[in-house]
Amino acid sequence: HMDQYDMPLDTIVVSPLRRTIETASIMFEDVIAKEDRNQRMTITNGNTPPKKISIIADEYCRETLGVHTCDERHNVSYLESTYPYVDFSMMETDDDTWWSASHRETNLEMDARARVFLHRLFQRDYAASTKAGSS
Repeated sequence: HMDQYDMPLDTIVVSPLRRTIETASIMFEDVIAKEDRNQRMTITNGNTPPKKISIIADEYCRETLGVHTCDERHNVSYLESTYPYVDFSMMETDDDTWWSASHRETNLEMDARARVFLHRLFQRDYAASTKAGSS
């Protein structure tokens, strides 16, 4: 239960890889209601009224890109049909154009991508995405 950690939670950001979406779904299983298909989940936090939170997939928070097929994501249309409670509006393309069979992302490339992710996170770009995704 998240309430035992006294952590206010309004958004869960995940990589668009199935393993991370599945992990988040399992980890927050006791506090989310997947029946709400409105790109939001309901937190039932003890005695407080349910709170709506978003789960957003972001390409920039992926693990190391390239070469290994386990790091290639499914297309967004498949992911949206499989995980309708996740907001994929931050995704730039349906297909995984970032993965390459011949190039493994370098540490410098990963660092640059991580900086973009952190900038988006701290600038609250996800709030805008959530509003756009729920109209």
